[in-house]
Amino acid sequence: MKNILLLFLTVLALASCHYEQVDFVRMQGLKLDKIDDNEVFLHVDFEMHNPNKYGITMKPSDVDIYLEDVYFGKGYLLEKVKFPKRSTATYSAPIKIALEKGKLLQLVALGMRERIKVRVTGKVKGAVGIFGKKIRVDETRELSGANLKLGSLFK
Repeated sequence: MKNILLLFLTVLALASCHYEQVDFVRMQGLKLDKIDDNEVFLHVDFEMHNPNKYGITMKPSDVDIYLEDVYFGKGYLLEKVKFPKRSTATYSAPIKIALEKGKLLQLVALGMRERIKVRVTGKVKGAVGIFGKKIRVDETRELSGANLKLGSLFK
């Protein structure tokens, strides 16, 4: 009987939690760390706004990456990122992109453009305490080609 009461109280407490969407504000920077075979390692600096009364953790996840509407590969968040309650701040996250075969040369060519359309789709894992949830993501942004700084890797 105690277990049923505990389960009921837990469900009631969770149902009363009000969740507001955590908002991506803007990308602030992109630092290319290295290219190894068909893998690109980089750090992304981005600003997020968490309007909730509790902190949220984004856990390592994978998403599909499209550049100029062409599938380039899978992007992997390598470490969890914590968004404190009621905050707007800049975060840095290590990312690995496993490129499809033959896409590295296309990536270098795109890096020479002024603007690049980037689309990220998939599910991102988030958590509040011990409670986790996968959140569907489908975001499209424009990025400056100069941010890629691919030339410095080939010197």
